[in-house]
Amino acid sequence: MASTVLARTSLKIATATTAGVLLWGLTACTNPVDFIADQVSQKADEAVTGILGENSELQVDTGNGVDLPAAWPSDLPTPPGKITLSVTTKGSPNITTTNVTLDQINAFADAAVVAGYSKSMNVAAGDKSVITLTKETVSVTIATGFSSAVFTFSGV
Repeated sequence: MASTVLARTSLKIATATTAGVLLWGLTACTNPVDFIADQVSQKADEAVTGILGENSELQVDTGNGVDLPAAWPSDLPTPPGKITLSVTTKGSPNITTTNVTLDQINAFADAAVVAGYSKSMNVAAGDKSVITLTKETVSVTIATGFSSAVFTFSGV
C-alpha cells in the first residue's frame, strides 16, 4: 500500500512538473491569450479570403470605427461620418458610415466633382438620397438615409 501511495504521489509530482514546464515555455515565448487571438485573427483572414476572394478585406467596427480601406481611390476625399463597416472584394471597396447628414454627403459629392468625378445620378427624397459618381471606369454609388451612408464601388 505504501508503494501505491508513493506511485500516486510521484505521478502527481511528475504531472505538475510537466504542466509547469509547459506553461513556463508558453509564457516565456508569448502571452497565451495573444497567441490564441493571433491564431483566431489568422483563421478569420483566411476565411474572408476564401469567401470574398483574393484582394479582399473585411473590417467591422467594435467601438472605435474602422480604417478607410486600402483600395479607396486616392483621388476621392475621406468620406464623412464614422466608418463602421468596410468590405473590399476583389479590389473594390465598399463602406458604411454612420453619424452623417445629407449635407455632408452632398459636400463629399461636390469635392469628388472637383477631383474629376461627374454626377451621373442624384436623386433625393427628404433625408434620403442616391448619388452616383463616375470617373473613367470607376463608379461609386452613395445611398443615404437614417444618418448613415453606404458607398459601393465598381470598376476600381
